[in-house]
Order: sequence, then C-alpha cells, then structure tokens
Amino acid sequence: MTKEECDENTSGGQAPSPPSIKSLNPTSILLLEDSPLDAELIARTLRNGGVECRLTRVDTEEEFRSCLKEFGAFDIVLSDFRIPGFDGLEALSIAKELQPDVPFVFVSGVMGEDVAVDALKQGATDYVLKNRLDRLAIALTRALEESRLRKERADAQHALRETEANFRALADNMDQLAWMSAPNGEVVWFNQRWYNYTGSSPSELANDGYKSFHDPEMLPIAGERWAHSLATGEPFDMEFPLRGADGTYRPFLTRVRPIRNAEGRITRWFGTLTDVGDLRAAQRELSASEELYRATADIIPQILSVHNPDGSLAWTSPGWKKYFGAEHESADKRPQLIHPEDRQATIDKWRECVEKSVSCEVQYRLRRHDGEYRWHNADVRPIFDDAGKIDRWVGSYTDIHDHIALRDALRQSESQYRQIAESLPQIIWTTRPDGYHDFFSSRWYEYTGMPRDGERGWEWSDYLHHDDLERTSAIWQRSLTTGEDYTVEYRFRRHDGEYRWFLGLAKPIRDDAGSIVRWFGSLTDIQEQKEMETELGRRVQERTAELEAANQEMEGFTYSIAHDLRAPLRAIVSTSGILLESLAESLSPQDVNLLGRQVFNATKLAGQIDDLLRYARLGRQSLEPRRIDLTARVLALASDARFQYADRDLVFEVQPGMEVEGDPTTVEMLIENLIDNAAKYSPHGGHVEIGCDDGVYFVRDEGIGIEAQYAERIFRPFERLHRDDEFPGTGVGLANVKRIVERHGGRVWAESDGLGKGTTIRFTLGR
Repeated sequence: MTKEECDENTSGGQAPSPPSIKSLNPTSILLLEDSPLDAELIARTLRNGGVECRLTRVDTEEEFRSCLKEFGAFDIVLSDFRIPGFDGLEALSIAKELQPDVPFVFVSGVMGEDVAVDALKQGATDYVLKNRLDRLAIALTRALEESRLRKERADAQHALRETEANFRALADNMDQLAWMSAPNGEVVWFNQRWYNYTGSSPSELANDGYKSFHDPEMLPIAGERWAHSLATGEPFDMEFPLRGADGTYRPFLTRVRPIRNAEGRITRWFGTLTDVGDLRAAQRELSASEELYRATADIIPQILSVHNPDGSLAWTSPGWKKYFGAEHESADKRPQLIHPEDRQATIDKWRECVEKSVSCEVQYRLRRHDGEYRWHNADVRPIFDDAGKIDRWVGSYTDIHDHIALRDALRQSESQYRQIAESLPQIIWTTRPDGYHDFFSSRWYEYTGMPRDGERGWEWSDYLHHDDLERTSAIWQRSLTTGEDYTVEYRFRRHDGEYRWFLGLAKPIRDDAGSIVRWFGSLTDIQEQKEMETELGRRVQERTAELEAANQEMEGFTYSIAHDLRAPLRAIVSTSGILLESLAESLSPQDVNLLGRQVFNATKLAGQIDDLLRYARLGRQSLEPRRIDLTARVLALASDARFQYADRDLVFEVQPGMEVEGDPTTVEMLIENLIDNAAKYSPHGGHVEIGCDDGVYFVRDEGIGIEAQYAERIFRPFERLHRDDEFPGTGVGLANVKRIVERHGGRVWAESDGLGKGTTIRFTLGR
C-alpha cells in the first residue's frame, strides 16, 4: 500500500482547470490501481486540476477491503477496471457493501461503453478513461458534490422523520396526557398516555366522547371556561378530576395554549393534563426529606458534617461514628483525631477560612478507630442566608489514602523508568502528544553537551544537521498527524562538533480510548554501519567499473572474432561462386551440389554470426524510452512481411490505437522478429493477428504450433524445433525477442494448444 500527496498546483502558466477542492482537510482518495506509473499520473492530473487530496493506492482485494473497513477514512474511491486477480465490478460490489455512501469512479484504459453503462447501473458514480484524464478532476469534483447533496437530502429527510418521531415519542411518553384540537375546539388528536390512562380507543373518543371521562359535576364549569378561551383566544387553565381505566377519579391540572401562525391566527390548540395527585403526594413526601437526607448520608462513603457559623461542629453523619468510634463523637475531641504532624496547619487553615468566610479544602491524616492514620480530603463550604451571612458550614471528608498510595507508586514507577532509561546504551526520549520533548536520558546531554536545565521542547533540532532538518520535520509531523510509528535516519552534532548518524525510532503510547498520551523514542548510533555502507558502495562501484571494462574488452574481442571469421567466409562464398560459374560445364552434378551446399552453409554461418553479434549487442545497448505509435510500426512491418512471403497470401490483422513506452530501435526489432516468425510458420492464406489485451501484447498465427514442453526452449539461443529444409532460420530471433523484452522490464511467453493449432507469443513491456 502506498500513499501520495496531490496538493493543489499553484505554478503559473497552466491551462484553466476546474474549481479546486479546498478544505481544512484534503480530500482522502482510495485508489485501486496496480500500476504505480498510472497512480502517479492520476495524482499529477488531480494536482494540476487544483485538487488538494491525500491518495492511498492499493492493488489487492485484501488491502482494498481493509481500507474500506475504516469508516470515514476516505471521501471517494477511484478504481482501475482490471486488476490482476481482481476486477473493477468486484471492487464496486465490495465498496457498496462496506461504504455505500462513498462515491466510486472508474479510471480505466480498457472500459467499453457497454461495460461502463453496466457499471453505472450497478452503482458506480462515473467513469473516466485513462486517455481522457483531463476529465478526472471535474468528474471527481462532481462526484463529491453529488455525494454531498445526497447526504444533505438524506440528512434533511432523516431530520424531518426524526422530528416527527421525536414529537410522537415525546408526546406518547411524556408524563402528561396531551391532546390537540382544531381552532373551533374540535379535538383531533390524543397522545398514547391519554389512551393508556382512560383505557379508551380512538372510536370511543370521537364526537366529544372524551367528555364521558370527566367528572359530571365539573364538566359544565370546564365547558364554560373552554368556550370562553375559544372565543377570546386566551389560555385555559383548570384543575378537575378525570376518570381512569380502573374507574377511579384522579385530579388533573389542564393547561391549554393556542398555537398561532405567522399572521397571529390560531391554527390549533394544544393541551396537557398533569396528574396533580402525584404532585400532592410529592408534597407530602417533602416533609420526610430530612429523614431521607439522613439516610443518604448514612450510606455514602464520605463523612458529612454541618458546622455552626463560627465553625464549631453541629452535626455529623453516621459515617463519623463508624470511622472514629463512639468514644470520639464529641466535638471537643476532634483535633485529637488529626495526625500530630498535620494538626496545627489544619487548625490554622480552618480558622483562616472561617474568618474570611471562604471555602476550605485541605488534605490531612485522620486516625481511624483501629489506630491507623489515613489521608482524607476535607472540603467545607459556607451556606449563606438571604442577607449574605453564613447560615452554616457543610463539609465532606473523602478517604483518599488509596489514591495517595497509587500516586506514590506511580512516582516510584517513573523513577524506575528513568533508571532503566539511563542504563540503556541508546539515547531515550519522550514527548507530549503534540511532539514537545519533555524528557531526554543523560546520554543525550553527554553526547550533545546541551545544558540539563535548558528548554528541552524544541531545542533538540538545534543539534540536527541542517541537511536533514526539512526531511526529518516532515516525517515527524506525519507521524504526529497519523499516529504512525516514527522511523528516520539523521545526523546529530556531538559536543566536539562532529556529526554522527543515528537511527531514530518512536512509538505512540495510547490510553484505553485509543488516544495518544505520549511518544516514546530512542536514538541509536549507526555511524559505523553508515561507514560500512559507504565502503560497500565504493567496492560495488569499483567492481562495476571492472565489469564494464571486461565487457568492453569482450565486445572488442567479439568484433575481432567476427571480423576474422567473416573474411574467410566471404572467400569461401566468392571462390565457390567463381568455380560454379567458370567450371559449371566440366563439373559433375555431385560437385555442383557440394559447391552449392558450401555456399549455402557459409552464408548461413555468416548470418548466424550477425545474429549472435546482435544478441550480444542487445545486452549492452543503451535504451532511450519514448512513446511509440505501435500500431503504425506494426502495419509497416506487416507490409514488409506480406511482400517477403507473397507466395503464402497471408492476412494480417492489426489492432488500432496501440501505443507503448519503449526504445524505438529495439522495439521495432522485437516486432520484426515476431512477425517474421509468425509469417514463416503460417500456412498458405493464414491469418496473423497482432494486438493488445489489458496491457499484454500478442502475435497470434495459425501455423504449426508447439508442444507445451518446448514453450520455454524456443526463447533460448540456437534452439530450433525444425530442420532448415523445413523452416530456415538461425535460432537466435526469439532469443533476441526475450532479451529485448527483459531489457524493458517485461516478460515473454508462448501459448499453443498443440501441434497444428497455431502459436500465440505474448509479451509485456514495463513492470
């Protein structure tokens, strides 16, 4: 998985681009693409199109699924249509399953119109052909905007439904009985609480049926007041009994308010009935609140106290007696319960707070009934009356002994951590979540000479080599932003001015919620390792130079051998030709045949020498890659082959629009060898097809075919499966093809269904 930034390009002289996508956070794009070159082209296209984004490239189904499972991690998905072992429609299906609301745009070079329409029907947002990447920024912007609008519409519809549901839920679950009426007083709605209380149904309440649940004695009075409100628009408040499902009447307070529109006209009336029977019961219960308070004070873990305005103790909760024992209930013994070391400071603090009428919070040790002193936090606050004078003091005493013990244990743990850090050979450091360094082990100060009492936070960068500063800062900021582990190699200045290489490593420390609370890092001196790498590089360069010299020497030797062989071969051919011409009448047929074979074999040997030299040259020849119109070159070479093999009446089928990145000279040699090979083995009237399928080029013939066990051997030098009298050749052509393909970073292979069923040579150029 790789990540790339495609920030907005602000350089001048560019053609107009679509509106840039700018936000506090760049657009997060998940790109399913197996070609790093295509991914880089897409990133550059988006950057030139004004799109500020963060692009994450994956090329397997497993990575694709893993990324999509991170809810909200990506704003949009861009996908090639064909990925090795995985296709775009499968990716679309997975995306719709895991992130149905994230836009999905195909970016492909092989997507036909029918396939594109089918993909759109299956949920794709759009598609862009790789030869029309100028549409990509616009398509991405439109897809994001459509996604945003869909979300806004969905949110609005959801909010409306939620509002209606909330109203009904509120109305049906509120403690009051509720109802609504038309402006003329005709009741049109009751909440569920009304039905539950009265045990009625909507049909029973229709046509003023609800009046049957009112107290008959109070109904006329209620009717008059309701009529008055309808006539005047005034609110209606009244208390009257209402009959429940069990037949009993309970008092209810009804409150009815008019609901008006913008013009002030009443559009409906909304009324509630509150069961005041419960309220009255609550009022009765209020008288028992003192007892309830005391019971509560008895069960809570804190000790509670009430003090008089002068600070003297007036009341304590039962927890006081439980902690101190019955013999210490009296107020005059209270100071004796404080630890002797804390007693006077506590008394002085309490007196000061009483004099200033301010809250008093102090920590001290109190003796328990068993004689153990335990730390407590005393929090005593003044209660003022209406005149602003202290009416009483209310205090609570919380046992914090275990907390103090835990704090001391934590301090001890930190001390042990520092001891361990100081014992390690590496430099140990820690930072806050924002990257501010708050700790260095002693080895840092020993190495740099930095004052121990100096400001640690950002001064560490003063000791960093200036050539490493920008790179280091970028990597560190990325880790702080993403939470990824931090790994970097950089140089730090020693106290004597020498710079040495270090390996910096850091990991985030997270709390239970997953939030980073600290970074823990180390610095390991790797100067000797770097020096060894430099020495190894020097040796590699020396060895490379030696090999290049040997190659040059071998090349000279090869050409010398070729020159020395060509001269006698030319003499053999020339002499044999002269003999055939001058002595033709006197030579026997057997002699003529022998001389002819001698000319043929010498000529063939010369051709093999040329092919061998060409094969050797291909391994050293420098390549100059550029964009090639492959279809045009294939058509020209096919025309030559059609002329060369005119007696076979061959038909060549060439796929239009083929382009490739490669060295023109060697690529032409590659195609020439493959076309010649196909033509040579094709029958009379045979078809030769040259095309490309998803980045894999092929030359297919209807010739003699090959058996599977020989499919790899045909690419070896001088490996031939047929005699010269059947199919002439030197046995080096396909070996040259393989070398050219491998020099371009590709691979080549042969496919055949068997003898007599033709052969297809497939190859790729580039990884």
